Amino acid sequence: MDNGKNKNHIISKFLSTQFIEQNPFPMWVSDQEGTIIKTNKALRDLLQVKEEDVVGKYNVLEDPQIIKNNLRDQFMEVFTKGNTVNFALEWSKNDFPGAVLGDQFKIFIEGTLFPIIANGKVTNSVIIYRDVTEDRKRQEQLSYLSFHDSLTGLYNRRYFDEEIKRIDVPRNLPISIIMGDINGLKLTNDAFGHSFGDQLIISMANAIKTSCRADDIIARLGGDEFVILLPKTTLSKTREISRRINENCSKINMNNIRFSMSLGYDCKTVPEEGIYGVFKKAEDDMYLKKLSETGVIKENAINQIIDQLFKKCRRERIHASQVSNLCEVFGRVLSLSDKEISILSSAGFHHNIGKIILDEDLLNKTDEVTDNEYFEIKRHSEVGYRILSAASKMNDVAEIVLHHHERVDGKGYPNQLKGREIPLYSRILTIVDAYDAMTNKVTYKKTLSKEIAKKELLDNKGTQFDADLVEIFINQVLDI
Repeated sequence: MDNGKNKNHIISKFLSTQFIEQNPFPMWVSDQEGTIIKTNKALRDLLQVKEEDVVGKYNVLEDPQIIKNNLRDQFMEVFTKGNTVNFALEWSKNDFPGAVLGDQFKIFIEGTLFPIIANGKVTNSVIIYRDVTEDRKRQEQLSYLSFHDSLTGLYNRRYFDEEIKRIDVPRNLPISIIMGDINGLKLTNDAFGHSFGDQLIISMANAIKTSCRADDIIARLGGDEFVILLPKTTLSKTREISRRINENCSKINMNNIRFSMSLGYDCKTVPEEGIYGVFKKAEDDMYLKKLSETGVIKENAINQIIDQLFKKCRRERIHASQVSNLCEVFGRVLSLSDKEISILSSAGFHHNIGKIILDEDLLNKTDEVTDNEYFEIKRHSEVGYRILSAASKMNDVAEIVLHHHERVDGKGYPNQLKGREIPLYSRILTIVDAYDAMTNKVTYKKTLSKEIAKKELLDNKGTQFDADLVEIFINQVLDI
């Protein structure tokens, strides 16, 4: 068979309507000038266009994206020299005549334009496309995640490490750095759960963004720490931005609790100064401020948490006051020092602070609780311990609260301590708490008379309660 005829037969078959139409890849065929003469179903479906709206009306060489991406000369060589071109483009609605596409239409495609040659001349060209939009979106998402914090959308530590090196050039002087640390995040997580803590982090991030300028680079380094790079920013301007951040953070109010952030900053003014030294000074400044503020801040946070508990359940306020008063009397009967009495009284007032984690309906429930609900209630002594121990001045109180549901027979919680393993003040609090809970409507259990409550204490001494302390409580504390 003549080779020329054989090639022409192959070309004819390749350009046949059936071959093109049934091809799973979007494709079209153009003449020697680049005008489209055929399309296939896959292409028409992709672009939502009709055959008659494209054939004879669309020229490959005049495609806006081909021109924009400087591909026209390469495409011309397909027609003049028989070259093959691989390319990648972004298409939108306005790139196609007659296309029925939404205004948001945008796809990314990869394609190949190759010539059809017969008798040594280019007679036609064929473009075959592949829609890579989803691949591109995945790549963009991976790229975004590699440099952004998934919770706040701010830049992450990896991006910061790259950007601080890029910014550290003389033309960006003076370069300032602000370091920030959320106050009381751990306490917040302990009191309200990590989802609440995450919302606090997001709110703080938004407050920082609101306070900064468009060109400032804000990153979350992890946990409760943030850093802000401020190129071409003087120390006085940095101080002003820091003040705005503090002001906006102080407006954050969640569960009627206000939050704050400790901020430190420093400024690089000469090229010889090391940028990481400036970062370290900003960080040290932040920690110094946090150290001076943290005690008061955490104590205020504890006060806000206990107030929030009392707002959720009014009877908890009454119960806390009565238990605190009885603990104070008990302490005086035992001839404790004023400091010891203060600690014991404070433990009585704060002993149920861990119940802040409970739903309001469960806190105010008057009928019997389910096993699952009781399991949740039992968590309050450990949660209370974590909240109170966040403030160093409350460490002794936290320890008493942790063990106020232990039993001398070892069947209590959370640590199943026995007898004298249980701290003395916890054994005292256990008795006072139980008595007030029995005689006042503060739990889901039936309210008892004072005489029946005393009998309950006596019946359970040596098992639930310390026997000696029960006798002192009944015979000396209650009679005062």
